[in-house]
Amino acid sequence: MRLIGTLVGLVSRLTSPFVDLVSWIPARVQFKLLAAFLAIAMLLIMVGAVGLEVLSGVHHRAEELVKLQRKIEAYRQVQHDTTTQLYGVASALISADERTLSSTLRQLNQFGYDLDRLQFVAKDEVELLGRVRADYDQFISVVSHVVELIRAGTVAQGREVQLAQAGPLADRLERLTNELVNKAEADMVT
Repeated sequence: MRLIGTLVGLVSRLTSPFVDLVSWIPARVQFKLLAAFLAIAMLLIMVGAVGLEVLSGVHHRAEELVKLQRKIEAYRQVQHDTTTQLYGVASALISADERTLSSTLRQLNQFGYDLDRLQFVAKDEVELLGRVRADYDQFISVVSHVVELIRAGTVAQGREVQLAQAGPLADRLERLTNELVNKAEADMVT
């Protein structure tokens, strides 16, 4: 009870100057009550407008997070597909089976379409995606050359080209796709 009495005393001391000011205004009580009601209504409208603005900002940030999450998902898919393709190429070149070689070349060319679609998701990563695309095109060219060498019967020369050219390109592609994923994750954290 004592706490309630203390709070009431504190509120009355804080509002006393305001009450004194209103009591000196020469107007009827109904007008003063109407003015107080309108002031409270205006405050509620202002608080509602501020709340809507804050919610709009939160909604915008949530949409950005969803876009970044989709971008990360697309980059991870390309990263996974690239790694799968690189290991598939390595195993196909080791086996030197005609059917496996043809399948590998077909899969490599189909993966190029995935990179083309990724350009729509990665509009802000044009330079990095361009480097991935250039290295991937060069990788396809080198692997096609290696397959031609293996089909021609010069397996040793094909494997030398694979180790000298395809291996470093594969490593660079893997690093670039990792960079895409890491950059998108850093954007999301920011």
